[in-house]
Amino acid sequence: MSRTFVVLCAVIASAALVACTSSAKPKQTPLGSTSAPSTLTTPATTPTPSPTTTVPLSPFEDDPAVKALRTWAIQAAKTVNTGKYDDASLNKLMTPDFAKTMKVILGGEVKYRYPGPVPFLPISVSALSPTVRNVKACFVTNGFSLNRKTGKPAEAFKLHPIDTGAQLVSGVWVVSHFYGGTFSCSSAKVPRPTW
Repeated sequence: MSRTFVVLCAVIASAALVACTSSAKPKQTPLGSTSAPSTLTTPATTPTPSPTTTVPLSPFEDDPAVKALRTWAIQAAKTVNTGKYDDASLNKLMTPDFAKTMKVILGGEVKYRYPGPVPFLPISVSALSPTVRNVKACFVTNGFSLNRKTGKPAEAFKLHPIDTGAQLVSGVWVVSHFYGGTFSCSSAKVPRPTW
């Protein structure tokens, strides 16, 4: 992800807007507030893999919002790899309002190539209602996408905290928003699977 993505998230967070949410606006705790929605769990890092079992990318992989984000991360990378920031396959995975932000979020990435899905590590999931969930996640925003000519990372590695989430729309969980988070990703170990 590019610096444009980080700037977008920072602007949205600083204004305390939820500009990237769907038109059905869930009740959210303002940034910087001391109260928060009930949190399901909050691990800081990925568990150490056991030599005999396959370990999921995070303890939240069965959560429907995380599943929606993983599907979005795969398709976002595939879309960028075609030289586009948006397409019909990606739009099916997002609310219409969030889909409108793809030029800002992914537009700067089309000059690069993704060697795998957009990497992120969910560190908590909050159920705001039966149909709305927020996910606090550490995203690799720089240093994963590759220069198309050299095959080397296009930028220095950076992690950023992102408040994101998903909404249940017509029986399907779709990604609903991204905005800059105020939590720390300093100890997060984000898996970076490749194709």
